[in-house]
Amino acid sequence: MSRLNASNFGFSTLSAAITITDTDILVEDASEFPAPPFRAVIREDDIVEVVEVIFVLGNLLQCIDLVNRGLEDTSIAAFNEGAFIENTFTAGCHTELAYIGHGHGNISNTGEIGTVEGLPLITGTGGLLQTGEFGTASGMFCEGDDARLSNNVRTNTRNIISVASSTTDALLALDATTNAGIDATLLSGSIASNAANRYFMRFFGTGDSLNFAVSTNGTLQVGDIPVARISGTLGVSNGGTGMASYTAGRYLRAAGTTSLETRTPAQVLADIGAAAATHSHSEIDGLKSHATNTGSTSNTHRRVVIASEGSEASGNRSAVIASEDSEASGIRSAVINSNLCWASGSDSLILNATRVRSSVVGSTAGGWNTTGDILTSNRKWTLDGGTGNIATAGSLSEGASFSDYGEFFPNITGEEIPPGTPLVIDIGGEEGFGVRPVREGEFIEGIVSETAGIRLNDTPFTWSKRYLTDEWGKQITEEYDVETEEVVREDDETRIPSERRIRLPVENPEFDPGRENIPRSERKSEWTLMGIVGQMYIRVEKGVKPGDHLIGGDSIAVKSDRPTNIKLLKILQEKKEYNIGYCFRG
Repeated sequence: MSRLNASNFGFSTLSAAITITDTDILVEDASEFPAPPFRAVIREDDIVEVVEVIFVLGNLLQCIDLVNRGLEDTSIAAFNEGAFIENTFTAGCHTELAYIGHGHGNISNTGEIGTVEGLPLITGTGGLLQTGEFGTASGMFCEGDDARLSNNVRTNTRNIISVASSTTDALLALDATTNAGIDATLLSGSIASNAANRYFMRFFGTGDSLNFAVSTNGTLQVGDIPVARISGTLGVSNGGTGMASYTAGRYLRAAGTTSLETRTPAQVLADIGAAAATHSHSEIDGLKSHATNTGSTSNTHRRVVIASEGSEASGNRSAVIASEDSEASGIRSAVINSNLCWASGSDSLILNATRVRSSVVGSTAGGWNTTGDILTSNRKWTLDGGTGNIATAGSLSEGASFSDYGEFFPNITGEEIPPGTPLVIDIGGEEGFGVRPVREGEFIEGIVSETAGIRLNDTPFTWSKRYLTDEWGKQITEEYDVETEEVVREDDETRIPSERRIRLPVENPEFDPGRENIPRSERKSEWTLMGIVGQMYIRVEKGVKPGDHLIGGDSIAVKSDRPTNIKLLKILQEKKEYNIGYCFRG
């Protein structure tokens, strides 16, 4: 039998990472793996390794030695917690199985018995097949035209058969009428002539029989064969189906303890509760899928828990996905990829969090706390869907190419101002103020920036005056009722109401929703992004050196004779009329 064992659906995931020197592999659940030894494949992204497991201790798979890792042309690799491991049929398993030694007695794998041709076969001790010999001695075979095979030479002898119901060892003939034994015996290889029409063998069944008899001239004939056994329909009790004909493409099933019936493929599918070969997926516990388009769908079940443990979805149209010990009780609330979290606010969402509660309507939150209760104070960041506000307890990190802080100002020149141009703020234009290129001797108040990590005063979503503000520019807001309900938590049956109101900005009656919004960042002849603080690219006069302080020239920065808040750090590129420098403005 095969050295390596296997099982169906034997798979799990690593519950701890492994390195290239580890021989122990800890998995989440080893119960579905076969008894060792067996082969397993570990997969993570594009990395695959074949290993052989020698021992299994609980959920610990032991390879014992590194020679059992990186098998079958794979390399020993490191894998992270959560990597997939599966007992599967590998090429190495096939090779071992193909060369397993198995016995055919004296018959070789290529079908030979011994090396001599032309010999007869005979069974030996225990029925083992072996070659015999031709010859005249006892236990040998006759060959060719051996005279011993002639009818004229061979002497027939009396055949004695033990019959339990007979008082002698002879095979007795039976009277055809009375079934009583008579003295005619099987002599010299034939039935005596006076045994005409008498049975010498008869099989009895229930209601029928099969007989062998001797005719008047002493020949053997068969009689009394039941019609039910040679024609018509053979009943189930006699090993048949009880059916005279069949319909192509149908299946048989037991209709009772003594009868069979045919079933169509559709009936078979219905019998076993399977779907037809061509079918559409309907709703299953609040889920619906389709290969191309589900169409407008309303689920009967509007609360769903997917790939989670110890979790509850109690709010209308709520969900808990890939989480543990969490609850979504608010209407249209959800908890995803979290542990010990509670989305209690309507339209609230918790992502990748631990011990976080979100009770704010229309918000998305995350955070992490290793101990204590489920609290809103454990949030580390929130996105407010009503106001667009972002709150974070940590820092914001930008990429290396974003190095300054900028604001969009009105461009009073009416033309796009090139990047790196030093700017000043002047009075005039449609907004009453704006920026323009610096002039000789002016203090540089900003630079046209393409590297601002924070860009204020843009309009990426809608018109800047869509919402009303007070005299200090603060948005005017109002509270609005939202759909809500009371829910009952299964743990303590306490009724906990969801958040019932949300505060939203008041819309300007002059707002035209049909008018296309073009962000200020795309209207460069009207608006200019001015870098105010940080490291920026700047157009400088030729001859200015790193370390020089800068002041305004004619649309360019020149060396200042006195300290300013802009210092040239280095020259990046030399142009025909100016150089591109890298500066810091404080």
